[in-house]
Amino acid sequence: MPGARIFLGVPFAEPPVDQLRFHAPVSLQPWTGSRQALTAPPAPLQAGRSSMSEDCLYLNVFAPLTPGPHPVFVWIYGGGNIGGSANNPNFEGSPFARDGVVCVVINYRVGALGFLELGNALGPDYKGSGNNGIRDQVQALRWVRQNIAAFGGDPDQVTVGGESAGAKNVAALMAAPDAKGLFHRAIIESGSAQTVHGMEQAEAVTALFLKVNQISARQLLTMSAHDLLDAQRKLLATYSANYPFRPVVDGSFLPDIPLKQIAKGPGADLLIGTNRDEMAAFVDPARAAEPLNQKELSNTALADLMPVEAAYRSAFPALSTPDLHIRMLTAEEYWIPCVRIAEARSSQSVPTYMYRFDHRPGSGPFANRSAHGSESAFVWDHAQPETRALAKEIHAAWVAFIRAGWPIATGLPEWPVYRIGKRETMILDDESHVESDPNGVERRIWNNRL
Repeated sequence: MPGARIFLGVPFAEPPVDQLRFHAPVSLQPWTGSRQALTAPPAPLQAGRSSMSEDCLYLNVFAPLTPGPHPVFVWIYGGGNIGGSANNPNFEGSPFARDGVVCVVINYRVGALGFLELGNALGPDYKGSGNNGIRDQVQALRWVRQNIAAFGGDPDQVTVGGESAGAKNVAALMAAPDAKGLFHRAIIESGSAQTVHGMEQAEAVTALFLKVNQISARQLLTMSAHDLLDAQRKLLATYSANYPFRPVVDGSFLPDIPLKQIAKGPGADLLIGTNRDEMAAFVDPARAAEPLNQKELSNTALADLMPVEAAYRSAFPALSTPDLHIRMLTAEEYWIPCVRIAEARSSQSVPTYMYRFDHRPGSGPFANRSAHGSESAFVWDHAQPETRALAKEIHAAWVAFIRAGWPIATGLPEWPVYRIGKRETMILDDESHVESDPNGVERRIWNNRL
């Protein structure tokens, strides 16, 4: 694509296969001579993919045509930590390269290979395997630190960003000592800093994984990729809540819940936000009016949600049950956890900028909804012609934040730092504007509940 030098399938670690399965990533051995970087890498092992492999620790680089040093943007895709790929066309990084940013999109192990804790089941050599997906991301950031100058990037001006599970993983990176100094700014799009497992929960997931498949932990080391995915499918069907594959608070790689670590500050400059109707992408219209169940929740026990629902019905009596559930689940999964992060950083010396993406398409499966992931086309400047103006503004704001730590763009009003006193939030829409404490009634409903 004009405006970018593109390098595909660049390895950043040794293949995590055979004896390295379920182990932390191993630094790549250097090579001499030239290596082709023209072929997109396979996706990590996951259901529903044709081009995938355990040998997946590769990244794609989109570099400006002009000499550097340029700021660097490292992107972590979402997918519930069970799917996703650096080759998602939504994350084609040429628009960032066109605007003077070296964009790096990384692969990492997902599902059991990236997030199944086996230290108790297989012994100390496998301790910490529940964070291998996050360790892969740290390894990619180390590669960036060591090599990005060769692509025109500035290793001292790195922003890490992600959406959905990728954004939750960014929060984990903000809390992980091993990632300290590897990035300087962070972007969290629809994430959380509390959707994690403690060791007891992580080991319970492993025990369930083994039980429902009637296998031993030792069999995981040699079973085929097909059988491993089938075993993972059985766990997902059985697990009682949403999002079983999470970062693990193990006391070392992740010393504490990321939210608590982030609150200690000062950390990286942060741009954070959510979409107004996130859960419209997940609530099944056929059963949207039915009672909620635990599998729809990531951060709350179902019993604890009942008083929340009663408070919502009292505060918003005109809302239908489907609309009420979309708003509640949007808050539970994404919005309130992002508010908690912004609150935790409100008094720190480093800035936090908060947004809510409100743009709603007039047609399509999510007509009149700002559904989960719908901001991506705007951030990456891949939007359709009818929304090109807003996409240019949002993309420019992200570029400005990556470049200088302040999301400023022609067409957007001045974007204030988030403080608890005013809770000023940029509402991104055709008429973008700043609101103080948007959804304040809902926020107060959730106080002391999440």
